[in-house]
Amino acid sequence: YGLIMELCDITVRKKAEEHLRRSQANLMAIIQNTDAGIYSLDSDCRYITFNKVHSDGLKLAYNLDVRPGDHVYAFLEKLAPDEIAGWQETYKKAFSGEIVKFEKKFHLNGLISSFSFSIYPIWEGQQVIGLSCFSLDITERKQVEHQKKKMTRDLIQRNKDLEQFSYIVSHNLRGPIANILGLANVIKTTRLTRSEQIKTRDYLFVAVEKLDEVVKDLNYAVNTKRNIHEKKEKIIFSELVEDIKCSIQNSNQNEQVNISTDFSAYDSMYSIKSYFHNIFYNLISNSVKYAQPGTAAEIFIKSEELNGKLRLHFYDKGVGIDTEQHKDRLFGLYHRFHNETEGKGMGLFMVKTQVETLGGSVAVNSEIDKGSEFTLEFEVPQDSLELPALV
Repeated sequence: YGLIMELCDITVRKKAEEHLRRSQANLMAIIQNTDAGIYSLDSDCRYITFNKVHSDGLKLAYNLDVRPGDHVYAFLEKLAPDEIAGWQETYKKAFSGEIVKFEKKFHLNGLISSFSFSIYPIWEGQQVIGLSCFSLDITERKQVEHQKKKMTRDLIQRNKDLEQFSYIVSHNLRGPIANILGLANVIKTTRLTRSEQIKTRDYLFVAVEKLDEVVKDLNYAVNTKRNIHEKKEKIIFSELVEDIKCSIQNSNQNEQVNISTDFSAYDSMYSIKSYFHNIFYNLISNSVKYAQPGTAAEIFIKSEELNGKLRLHFYDKGVGIDTEQHKDRLFGLYHRFHNETEGKGMGLFMVKTQVETLGGSVAVNSEIDKGSEFTLEFEVPQDSLELPALV
């Protein structure tokens, strides 16, 4: 009887072991046949296990062979020591019992890739004894989202452009056309003296020239978006500012201009140089034109990196704009805010048009008699962006 029971125990144990092996095999099959990188860490942040996606990713990106027992921070000390503190904080939260989820960008093989991370604590009773970590390449999804947002922005902008041009056609073209029609009718239906003929002809020329001017402005604005395929080249902001400063001082001998800059964050990017020259020129010349009466124009230009984007700030201490009153017309064509100063009201319109054509955005913060700040924001080119290493 005892032998029979022992044989039964062995049979049960064998079946249990076989079941466990099958369960482990099924689990490993699931872990290995997934698009996600999966790895687990013990309480000392050493690798317990990992799947092929994770190890192949480290091998491809950094030529690293990871092994069970390796410390997760070991290669960071060589590749990206400034990233260790951030990951330590992340793992610390997870070891405290918190589920941590976030997205992160990486510079891999010359391209920017986006990953989502999910880090779960492994519990044994009331104690966290390790971490279960998942990473998923979401670059394609992010690109699709970016394209959708861009298409939405483009559609909104096109609608605004149509409204803007509709307004221009109905208002700015209507005036000179009405004058031309009226003068033509006078010539056709009225006997004019020689003096009246000369005056009528002069008025007619003025109306035609005004019409031609509006048509040229519209053509210039429309062609701005068509020139986006110009060759991109390296633009050095500090050199661009110096060129414009010399140009402004040469054309305005009596104008005093004090321009200071801080391009320590970024002093260059690859883009369309003619666009950037026009953008910088309009913003700087506006600051000069609308400086406080009797004082030198004070302008400060600064670059900044924020959330992977380049920001350019243009500050001045000029007469300022009532942004609350003019908020819907700030960047409109032919809109001016200081009638005592010469101008057509095209500068800010062209700044906004060219910045948005380059995929950027522009915002303004201004107060009367306190000055203005214009902020331009652009996506940072991949070859100018230093991104953290992948864990």
